[in-house]
Amino acid sequence: MLELKIGNTFVEYRDIQIPVVLRSPLFSEGKGSYLFNFSLPASDALKDEFGYFHRPANYGASSIKKPLVLKYGPLVYSGTATITEADERTYEVSCPVDNGELAQLFKSIKLSDIDLGGIRTDVNETIRCKASLESDMEILLSDPEPFTHIVYPPFTIIDQNPNGELNSSGINYTSTINAGLSILITINCLSISTNTAFLRIYKNGVSISETAVSNVQSVIVDTDVEAGDIITWDVFLESIGDTEHSIEFIIYEDTLISIMLLEIEAAKNGTALYPNGDYVAFPFENRLFLDKLEDAVYAVDSLSAKELYSKYYPVLNYYSLNIFPVIMTGNVEGEQFTAYNLFNPFPYLAYVIKRICETFGITIDNNVFEDIDLKQLVIFNLYAENNFFTSELITPKEGFNLTDHVPDVLISTYWTNLCKLLGIGFDYKAFSKTLRLKYLKDIAASADFADFPGIIISKPTLKAEPYNGYKLKQEASGDEFITKFFKGIDGLTFKGNVEAISDFDSITGQEINDCYYVTSRKEYWYWNYDPELSIITWLFYSKDFFFVKESVDEEIGDRSFDVITNINPIMDNGYPYTDQNLCAPSSRLWLIPKSEQAGNFDGLPDFFKSEFSKSLLFYHGLRQDSQLNLYPLASNNIYDFAGNPIVFESVEGGDPGYTHDLSLRWDGPNGLYEKRYKHWINLMLKSRGMWRLTAHLSPLQLSKIDWFTWYNGPGYKFLIKEIRFNINHDKISVADIDILIR
Repeated sequence: MLELKIGNTFVEYRDIQIPVVLRSPLFSEGKGSYLFNFSLPASDALKDEFGYFHRPANYGASSIKKPLVLKYGPLVYSGTATITEADERTYEVSCPVDNGELAQLFKSIKLSDIDLGGIRTDVNETIRCKASLESDMEILLSDPEPFTHIVYPPFTIIDQNPNGELNSSGINYTSTINAGLSILITINCLSISTNTAFLRIYKNGVSISETAVSNVQSVIVDTDVEAGDIITWDVFLESIGDTEHSIEFIIYEDTLISIMLLEIEAAKNGTALYPNGDYVAFPFENRLFLDKLEDAVYAVDSLSAKELYSKYYPVLNYYSLNIFPVIMTGNVEGEQFTAYNLFNPFPYLAYVIKRICETFGITIDNNVFEDIDLKQLVIFNLYAENNFFTSELITPKEGFNLTDHVPDVLISTYWTNLCKLLGIGFDYKAFSKTLRLKYLKDIAASADFADFPGIIISKPTLKAEPYNGYKLKQEASGDEFITKFFKGIDGLTFKGNVEAISDFDSITGQEINDCYYVTSRKEYWYWNYDPELSIITWLFYSKDFFFVKESVDEEIGDRSFDVITNINPIMDNGYPYTDQNLCAPSSRLWLIPKSEQAGNFDGLPDFFKSEFSKSLLFYHGLRQDSQLNLYPLASNNIYDFAGNPIVFESVEGGDPGYTHDLSLRWDGPNGLYEKRYKHWINLMLKSRGMWRLTAHLSPLQLSKIDWFTWYNGPGYKFLIKEIRFNINHDKISVADIDILIR
């Protein structure tokens, strides 16, 4: 018999009829199953439960949602019921169940609202102590002696100072400096002179640095310090012969003497593979990261921050000599340019999925995101932790939170697009809060068949709707690098491969739009008109990545099987893989991701903020660059810088070791089509359309329906796409069932 409970009230059902539509999540793209609109008698108990929602004078809630549990013997549905109509005598209710309830849960919260471990205090605080002058100091230096200079008060390195001071001149000390720690010292000043002024820095009375300064400049010294070391500095003017020279030297009120860590502390643990880490940091190139800032906003040295990072330091999470340095310095034509390393962590997808399910109390059965080919996926983002800008408008938060490093999008939207990209089928049982996952390819290729639990009472009838082919598409919007350098080659005449551009010299008889793939550069080139040279020649056409893969036979019809997702991979920097940062080691080549889209940083005013793409990458651990030095590598494919397949070594007590076997491309032997979609698409293309039959199903038999299972029919095998029936107070109607026949 039927038992129906809404909120804390058991419903009087008498002549109730509840329409039920159960949809397979394999075919419904997250629309889910429903108890569709049904009427309930407005008993006194139910009126009280709903707060007399039907009364015109009731100024309470604008809508009513209540937990619902329906039991009919072993058949159980649970979800969140919503009142759609109400009057004195009846309430009309609808309720998503199972996968419909999952969709409702995932629509209730954004990805950025999930608790991803809270504030992490191991973010680098670059300024460990600082001395700030109380007012501007204008100093006139002359040179009656070879060197005239002013020595500033000494600063003693103090270990574990409980008073938060270094000496006693307004110097704030924020953290312990341990013996032997490598530090950086930065002094900002302004000199106005035709002569050369110098800054000299001493440690324990011994000069460790002498640097010429002009205009605004940061003098950076890398040294080792211990508790008790004394740091002093002076300004002096170089004397030339017997001639007296002078310099007007202004030290501003906000000038700082800063002692900083050499390495970004938060990134020290940011190179571990999952599950040993829940986030990772790796270098990636993005010249447009600060593109939404106005050119004159937030000056660093003599350049705007926008120009400094786009022109000289386009690589975020820069990594060299086994560290993520705090500060990067390089020279152009004798002029020094210094910048803070922009730290931008990336959460592991498997960790985020786990935290989503923990938030909703969901248990995952067969968590494919922990499989060897998916567990090193990371969620790309453009949000730098701020250790470089402070002002009246900017107030960076302490530490960092991974919630800043995921897209600000509803979980329902992200989940649906993620499963479409990776070819994952899912099934949710709301009553047990169990989410079961399985690859579509495995369902399609399964050779296991079960007896249909009910009694089929009709022959299947066909509504012919054959597919004329398929289309797989990753929507990639907002990334100018993709827009400028990646195109499909439809409309061109593909002629084959050449090893190098020089091989075009031996090709004859080419025609307009003839296209070749240059394997050494991983690019497509074509024969066309060059408007700059006013000649027809071989021109670059596209880098090697196709966001659309399709095969369509228009003679069959106009209905293709489409898989469209708004999650896409980030591209890599491509040929010739040169390290673009000004501080780069000479001739360093490497493979790193590349994007061109505006990003955000901690404390950035809302006026300047931007949205970043919803993208993924694989993290491959520490791999070698062209100089055989290790660096954290991420990409959308399976290869390292040298073009070798990524191999993960065995770990004692952990992974047995494996070769990464999946790329985020549609095409190729390791692509998503071949590895995740081929069998499923072939199944769809063989289908002539939708078949429909009727069957008797008891409550027990309905409770045993499995969307992932192939059932035996009279002479055919089938997957269930949809079941429609009515629940009455004393019986269940005959069910109409839509199926896919193999």
